[in-house]
Amino acid sequence: YGHEPLEIPIAMDAVAIYVNRDNPLQGLTMEQVDAIFGATRKRGSAENITSWAQVGLENDWNGRPIHLYGRDTRSGTSDFFKKVALLNGELKADIKESPGPALEILVIARDQLAIGYAGIGFDSSFVRAVPLALEKGQPYILPSDESVKAETYPLARQLYLYANQAPDEKFDPVMQEFLRFVNSRQGQETVAKAHFFPLSSTQVAAN
Repeated sequence: YGHEPLEIPIAMDAVAIYVNRDNPLQGLTMEQVDAIFGATRKRGSAENITSWAQVGLENDWNGRPIHLYGRDTRSGTSDFFKKVALLNGELKADIKESPGPALEILVIARDQLAIGYAGIGFDSSFVRAVPLALEKGQPYILPSDESVKAETYPLARQLYLYANQAPDEKFDPVMQEFLRFVNSRQGQETVAKAHFFPLSSTQVAAN
C-alpha cells in the first residue's frame, strides 16, 4: 500500500521463566537464563548450565538435570525471548517446544525438573514464575503490574494492534472508535481481565 502500518500499543505483557511448584529456586540472573536456554551464551557465561546444582540448588537437587521447555519457534514469544533474553542468540536444540503456552504450563506442572518460558497470563498453582535480575548483585524481580510498567522486570514487553492507516488519510470511523475504546478505562479493564497489564497513563495519553 506504499506506507507502513500504524502501530498502536494496547497492553503490557511479560515473558516469565516458569518452574515446577516444588522447585526451591530463588531467582536467576539474565546471564544464567541465557546459559540455561541459549546455545551461543551471548551474555558471557563461561559455562553451559545443564544441572540444577549449577544454579545453587542442593541436597536432593544436586546432580539432577534441567529439563528445558519453550514455545514453538514460530511464536512471537519465542522471537522475543531469543532477541531479549539471549541477545539474538540461538536456542538450545534440546528444548521441547509447545505449540501453545497452556500446554507448556501443563507439562512443567508434571515435571519436577522442568523450566520453561511463556507469557505471564497463565495462573496455575502447580507452577511458579522465577524472579529475575538483570545482572548479578541486583535484586530479583517478579513480573507484576508495577515492575512491567517501570521496566524493572527484564522481560517486559508491549503488545500492539496494527492498522492499515495511511498517514495522509482520515481514520475509518469504526476503526477510530475501536481504538478509542481500547485506550479507554473500559478497554484497559478488559486488558487486565485477559491477564495482561494495562498501559500506563502516559502511554494512553501518547496513543
